Amino acid sequence: MAVAHRIVVILYCMLKKDEPYQEYGEQIVEERLQEARKQRAVRELEKQGYTISLGESISA
Repeated sequence: MAVAHRIVVILYCMLKKDEPYQEYGEQIVEERLQEARKQRAVRELEKQGYTISLGESISA
């Protein structure tokens, strides 16, 4: 059922934008998933009363 829903969403977007389907690739999909996870974590912490400020991480 989830696959069918995803296909319908893709078709809807293609028709709405009048653009052909474009495969984004695994890297972009992973980046979007990581960003979504980050946003969910921030929302969850904010629900618990924390103030969150995201910034760039510094690696040694």
